[in-house]
Amino acid sequence: MTAQQPPKSARAPLGEFPISDKCLGETPHFEDAPAWIYNHDNPYLHGVYAPTTRELDQDKLEVIGELPSDLRGTYYRNGANPVFEPKNRYHPFDGDGMVHALHIGDDGARYVNRWIDTPAFSEEARAGESVSPGVMEPFDYSVSEFGIKDTSNTDIFALNGDLVSLWYNAGKKHFAYLIEFVSL
Repeated sequence: MTAQQPPKSARAPLGEFPISDKCLGETPHFEDAPAWIYNHDNPYLHGVYAPTTRELDQDKLEVIGELPSDLRGTYYRNGANPVFEPKNRYHPFDGDGMVHALHIGDDGARYVNRWIDTPAFSEEARAGESVSPGVMEPFDYSVSEFGIKDTSNTDIFALNGDLVSLWYNAGKKHFAYLIEFVSL
């Protein structure tokens, strides 16, 4: 603040802001989305953000138009794909990591997706429900040293011949997950 600027007024406490119970209106239903997402009026669980319940390996994708004859390679994308219904408010960083790959080669285009098998992903699969708090919930340091679920859903890159997935809050080597190129 400079001498010419008036002081900023304090923000109102969060509890004083209005909360919308229904911000989405009608949402499309997808056959491969978990049914629980329709219990939540959250834009990050619907439309293009709707999670899928399936891992796919789809060869010979239909190409509308024409691929350039010299185009070869793979596009990888990592993102949130929650398996179980959150116990509290959902934030996109809370969704289990899923890597998507689009391969383009001599035989056309191929799509593959795989969940990233983090310790939190495995623990919740055994429990059959969400057991980890998300970023908008009270932290629980008995779950992880960060107090919230390690989802490994924010970054993906190739390093020394490996595909590596990271979590936005990662800071130690054991929070980087190697993914087999063969499975993707």
